[in-house]
Amino acid sequence: ALTLIAEIKDLLIADEMLIELSDKTRINEETLRQEFRNIKKKSVAKASGIKTSDAVPLRKINEEYLLLCALITFPEKSDYVLSKIDINDIKDKTVVSLFKRIAAVKDKRDLAIILSDADEGERKIFTELSVEPGFDLEHVDRIIDDCIERIKKKKLDERISSARESDDLKLINSLLLEKKKLIEETAL
Repeated sequence: ALTLIAEIKDLLIADEMLIELSDKTRINEETLRQEFRNIKKKSVAKASGIKTSDAVPLRKINEEYLLLCALITFPEKSDYVLSKIDINDIKDKTVVSLFKRIAAVKDKRDLAIILSDADEGERKIFTELSVEPGFDLEHVDRIIDDCIERIKKKKLDERISSARESDDLKLINSLLLEKKKLIEETAL
């Protein structure tokens, strides 16, 4: 059944079929989705002539993707998210591009407009995240805040590492104090 669903081009229909298959077979939906991704990956690799072992690994869900997904799923939250992050802290160039496109859209209720001049990679990520968010949608506010905090912590850790390499003790101490403050704020 998963092989047949993997051949469907419309991701929304495929998603609904996965949910239905999970209900009827009583197999955990996430297990089915993982197996579905594996089958899809193999069929894409086979169609493009790539050996399965050489195929590009599936995208790892991280803070950047979760935030982007939150914006795609809940566009009304984009002003808040974009005000809390520095787009330059985002590592993935495609995600950065999509964040910039979202920031440029005046009417945030219709983010599909950004796909009109998006490249293939941007379209793929946008579609994938809109179909499979990667988190429980009921907890979107908590997910957003957690992702913003984790991005801040990563940036601070990078700055601390850089300061340690330069042996600037004054800078290291001030950054460690900043990290302690950030951890205390997060704990509240």
